[in-house]
Amino acid sequence: MTHTDPYFLSVCANTDRELKKVLQEEGLGKILYVNSNCILFSFQGEFPWYMKYIPPLQNRNSCLKIFQKGFQRQKEVQDIPGVQKIRSSNFYKGVSGLFGQFLYLPGETLEEQKKKLEPEIIFSAIQQGEIILTKIHDKEILHRDIKPANLIYNNQKLSIIDFGIA
Repeated sequence: MTHTDPYFLSVCANTDRELKKVLQEEGLGKILYVNSNCILFSFQGEFPWYMKYIPPLQNRNSCLKIFQKGFQRQKEVQDIPGVQKIRSSNFYKGVSGLFGQFLYLPGETLEEQKKKLEPEIIFSAIQQGEIILTKIHDKEILHRDIKPANLIYNNQKLSIIDFGIA
């Protein structure tokens, strides 16, 4: 799925407008991020928690169930230092798509930092990642999507996010 997929763009445009109306016009929060798979938004008074919305795209109903399973897997390992915390995940009556509520993590992903990464930072991230992943694997859970975009590095600390396909 790409940013230019017309169906995805129409779903996001409609969702984006609806979310903006509810969140910004009514002063309830704001949209933080939109990509080809999800929309992240905040609710006023809920910081540091934010919501992740996965819209119901064509041929993706089975994918929503996979993401729901991934959210559950993330709950099972969230006590491990370095794993992003998740408060809840659910489908809501009358709203298409899946919602998950996550703890906001400051910083940038390694993908966003890739042009400015020093060798020491890369080495530290690899060491921390090995420790975190070993603990996750000890609970017999596989992330299945480890990549720089799913690793946040801030203040010399690595955090793993997005267990969507775990």
